[in-house]
Amino acid sequence: MGENAATAIAETDLPPTNPIRLGVALNLSIKACNMAKQAFEDAAAELDSLDKKSYQDSSLIMRLIGDNLTLWTPDPAEDKAGEQNKAVDGVSGENLKDVENKAVDEVSGENLKDVENKAGDEE
Repeated sequence: MGENAATAIAETDLPPTNPIRLGVALNLSIKACNMAKQAFEDAAAELDSLDKKSYQDSSLIMRLIGDNLTLWTPDPAEDKAGEQNKAVDGVSGENLKDVENKAVDEVSGENLKDVENKAGDEE
């Protein structure tokens, strides 16, 4: 099944909080970041060969891609775990790590971290 079909099905058949729907969105966002990074790098390698008009148009779009990549990708110099732990849930105002730790599996009623750990042990 293609990504477009999976996205369409997820958006029409699954509630917004469904883990599968969220996973589809996560996978697409990762792919989009990778594609944007590759496009930026490829264009940067050939930017000097463009005429003035094309250079201006391309560099403007590259700047926008760069801004998006800055927002969506972590700075390797930063402590990734520390930044993730600082994130706050927009609904409850709680630390996101606390929200994740409290999340409960709909089927089993168990804490999601316990469910994930059991799944990892079974593999």
